[in-house]
Amino acid sequence: MFKFSKILFFFIVFFHLSIKAQVNKGFKWVGGDNSFFSIDLKKGTITKETKKNEKIELGIIQDWDSLKKELPIDFDINVFEHKKKTLITVLGTGQLYELNLPKFTLNRLDKTFFRGYNFLASQFIRKDTLFSVGGEGFWQKNNLITFYNSKTLEWDLYKSKNKNPDPVNFRFSGYSNKYDKFFSAFIEADSILADKDVFLYDFSFKNKIWERKGRLNKEILNFTKKEYWSIWTGEYMILFRDYGYDNAILLDPFKNTFYHYDPLNDSFFMRDREVYYKNGHVVSRGIINTSGKNEELMVNIISVREMIRKSKHVGEVYETNENTSYYTISIILLIMIFGAGIFYRNKFVKKSESDFSDLELSVIKEIINNPLERKFTTLEINTLLDINKKSYDNQRQIRNRVISGINQKLYSFFDSKDFICRSPNI
Repeated sequence: MFKFSKILFFFIVFFHLSIKAQVNKGFKWVGGDNSFFSIDLKKGTITKETKKNEKIELGIIQDWDSLKKELPIDFDINVFEHKKKTLITVLGTGQLYELNLPKFTLNRLDKTFFRGYNFLASQFIRKDTLFSVGGEGFWQKNNLITFYNSKTLEWDLYKSKNKNPDPVNFRFSGYSNKYDKFFSAFIEADSILADKDVFLYDFSFKNKIWERKGRLNKEILNFTKKEYWSIWTGEYMILFRDYGYDNAILLDPFKNTFYHYDPLNDSFFMRDREVYYKNGHVVSRGIINTSGKNEELMVNIISVREMIRKSKHVGEVYETNENTSYYTISIILLIMIFGAGIFYRNKFVKKSESDFSDLELSVIKEIINNPLERKFTTLEINTLLDINKKSYDNQRQIRNRVISGINQKLYSFFDSKDFICRSPNI
């Protein structure tokens, strides 16, 4: 059953903090030669798009009609090339596949049934084992470390001696094979706009311990106040956006060094380009118009080493000199921010409904048109979303996506509490 908060709802329902979320791409990935591959979700056809912008149909995945029944409606994937194998995970499901392109087979390796907890998780391979850290789902954000157990064909919990107090997602995290450590900083819109401190943590697989390294540099946090993208190369975290001066920064979280990079090519980080890391290089790939008629594929490549050489060293990724005066200043800042927040809410009430999808608005309107003590059953929510005829897994995914979307947009206005809460039906 579900219960709902209404306090100050009419003051904040149309206000939305815009952040860049992970895009649902379906089965699309980059090959070793920087060609793009994709699988048509209806037919199972594999298409290769070459660097010359040629689209070649390679074949059809065997038994695709049976395979696609296991897939959610909207999903994203992570692809790992490991020991001449292509492994694919479907985020939010626990599903793990092995793709054999020459034979056009896509074999599911796992026997996972439980799903929905690790959307936006950070995933990587460590010592031949696939790991997944953090993510969100079921209206919760977590920092769980799990690994794929090839013996049981399930995802098991990786035990640690202590806990990271902050959630983890893929946007600001990564695993270093060199140090055998995983780092993470949880950057969220409400914290950044309120100028709250954000801490960087790392996890040592050797000691199985999370350690707080220090407060993230304020200049890095200022960079994330506007829409940005991120890439982890295994050594450097690259944050970039498609406009402004110094529109890319490079961070080494283990050496604690921070660089500004200003690309000579203004189109390298443009919004309509695919930017990714491959074999020591950052690649920018996109379509350009020539002579106003013809379209050509433009691929620009620069090595990470060259980017560092052309960058300006700024300072540290995080500050380690935490002291008691910091806490006093934080309390004063929180009081000022709270007062400013109340003033802003009261002054700017009218916002655009376009921040919410039609499904989200239908849920919101139903909530506010009922008494405060009214609770809704899962069946009632399904009826409201018109999903009763869908499978159980699809129902759960759609409910999760809609309600998580509402909660995320309203998260900062309820003192970091969810607007829609779940409770058991006793």
